[in-house]
Amino acid sequence: TPTPTPTPTPTPTPTSCSPSTPLPTVPASWGSVTTILRDNFEGSPAFGNWTEVHEEGDATATISMGVSYTGNCAARLQASTAGNSMTYIRKDLGGARTDVWATGWFNVTEAGVVNNDVPYLRFFQDSQTRIVDVFRQNAGGNAWLRTVDPSNPGSWSYTDLGTLMPLDQWQQVTLHVVPNGAHSTLQVWIDDVRVFSDTNYDLGPTATQLTIVQLGAEHYQQQMIEYIDDVVIGAN
Repeated sequence: TPTPTPTPTPTPTPTSCSPSTPLPTVPASWGSVTTILRDNFEGSPAFGNWTEVHEEGDATATISMGVSYTGNCAARLQASTAGNSMTYIRKDLGGARTDVWATGWFNVTEAGVVNNDVPYLRFFQDSQTRIVDVFRQNAGGNAWLRTVDPSNPGSWSYTDLGTLMPLDQWQQVTLHVVPNGAHSTLQVWIDDVRVFSDTNYDLGPTATQLTIVQLGAEHYQQQMIEYIDDVVIGAN
């Protein structure tokens, strides 16, 4: 008689977040920055550490239970290709900052159309002006760096970071920017591997400060399902 194959026991889905989960720490490599935010999305109220939570149309920003990097909970952003679908969360840095770090763990489980992307971290110099971001390109799945193009106002410069970001997999993305016009510093790490570094990067003459870090997209039809956990922001 054949030995019966054991049936695996399904992992139960948590029914609540775990506020006792340790908060992510500020990496020592950041130096003596001021801690702006440490969030594992386990506390209450939901998104209580963030300045703005934006949802339009069928898009949502929620706390998920069962899909997380640590603890029981993570942030979940979902948007569709509908013309009025948009969601993001923002953290105000408390004034003009000249040295900003942000890191988080990201798990994209649904990408959008081929000619679009899913955002990771976005840095703004004011409430309307994004100047640097890192994203997952839907076509191919690589991580990319996008910056303002000072030689062509209103346009962007793109750098393929040469790192595949598979769906349904947690990966850490870290972005460091010192906005200083034509002599800015830009650095990107993925899973603790530095994939971009330039200490003399041209962001244009007006790029001298940062005021907001954003997760998600500030425009419509950015289709995605993305889970985010263990976010840390520091600045000077």
